[in-house]
Amino acid sequence: MIEKYKDFYSELELLKQKNLYRKIRPPFFHSENNTIEKNGQHLINLSSNDYLGFAFDKDLIKSFIEKMNSENIENYYLASSGSRLLSGNSFAYEELEDKISLSYRRRSVIIFNSGYHANVGIIPALVGKEDGIFLDKLCHASIIDGVMLSGASFHRYNHLDYDHLETLLKKYRGNCKRAIIITESVFSMDGDIADIKILNGLKNRYNLLLYVDEAHAVGVFGNNGLGIAERENIISEVDLILGTFGKAFASIGSFLVCDKVIKEYLINKMRSFIYTTALPPMVLSWNRFVFEKSLSDNGASRRKHLNLISDNFRERLKENGFSTIGNSQIVPLVTFSNNSAIKFSEELIKKGFYALPVRYPTVPKGKSRIRFSITANLTENQLDNLVNALKEIKDAGMLALQD
Repeated sequence: MIEKYKDFYSELELLKQKNLYRKIRPPFFHSENNTIEKNGQHLINLSSNDYLGFAFDKDLIKSFIEKMNSENIENYYLASSGSRLLSGNSFAYEELEDKISLSYRRRSVIIFNSGYHANVGIIPALVGKEDGIFLDKLCHASIIDGVMLSGASFHRYNHLDYDHLETLLKKYRGNCKRAIIITESVFSMDGDIADIKILNGLKNRYNLLLYVDEAHAVGVFGNNGLGIAERENIISEVDLILGTFGKAFASIGSFLVCDKVIKEYLINKMRSFIYTTALPPMVLSWNRFVFEKSLSDNGASRRKHLNLISDNFRERLKENGFSTIGNSQIVPLVTFSNNSAIKFSEELIKKGFYALPVRYPTVPKGKSRIRFSITANLTENQLDNLVNALKEIKDAGMLALQD
């Protein structure tokens, strides 16, 4: 052991003892039927955020390549070589933002390099030391990091508890110059859905901004796949709607839907936008291509199938005595202990299902789980086989394991 690294070794050993140690897994081969090949074994992938099944669709990729070969080569360069405010802007940026803006009722749109870039940049740009933030306790780590960077006072309301939120607003809103409510629409670990109509009402009543992170909802919910804000017909009223390309849209990057003044403000104030290299035109063109596919009849058909099989799978789990929560394509099987989650995952992999454990600090202590991420290229038969495999593992006593 190198002496100067002794503390790091000690902390890593402690993580291993608590079953909280993480490591990068070896790469594997993907196929379009939602299977992966790992050490010669073919596994059904239940840990992917490729909700619409676009990422490894060979026909879709071929169509994009044909489109690429027939269009202006400037839309398909592999590098931007500069920040967007210097030399990194491209026609592909403008075309993508225009397309999303049109879909979101001509509201302004700005593209970011990732959802994490967005949350750690937007929040500190909008609020500071004289301001206040009210956020759901289960908001994503990137939101929490953005909140901490802002220096604003913040108040976390109990998950989906809007009475608690209003209590906090009554007590603390008057102390803040500028204030914002932040929530996810579909929560990434519990798979449940915020009531953004109630949040919008509170926003109006207490004079705040409303920021809704739709990372796990775009592509999946709404007639056109624009998320919960579209499903609830509230797009025009939510101040900031954040979507991502890294999940249902099978790429990388994120986008913010907002009013023009917010876009202009962020261009001038948001550090993670100003000081980062722009996305390559190739990526942006693929994003536009997949976004358009999500708007098509094919996208609508995939959404319908996805929501049907997700609901059916969740009900099958409940019928067989498993603890599960939520009402989306994210279906957690709560094992409570880290040890149970790890062993459940190991046994599932042996049976041909790739589903990984989720532990603290990603979820609260004592709430470890297998997070099943349902995708549109799964079949009812595959999910029936999964339920049968889970029953066998449960009957073997894996849920009774303690840390």
